[in-house]
Amino acid sequence: MCDICSLLSWLLNRVLLERLIVNRPHPWGLLITFIELIKNPVFKFWNHEFVHCAPEIEKLFESVARSCMVVQKQTPRDAENHD
Repeated sequence: MCDICSLLSWLLNRVLLERLIVNRPHPWGLLITFIELIKNPVFKFWNHEFVHCAPEIEKLFESVARSCMVVQKQTPRDAENHD
């Protein structure tokens, strides 16, 4: 990957991460974008050097990824209230 592309990837992911680690609620588009980046193998998110530059950074990305990937189970009562 070229240096400019790598720098842009780092900057975009840094902004996303900074927005995700602040208090909730998060904008819907922010969550969808970050989830797509970490799940879609086309983006090779986990292969980027900045993800593994320090153990603390790697743990932070993993923690944010886990919290974004949590799927809330809907109870039958919740489903009835949303219909």
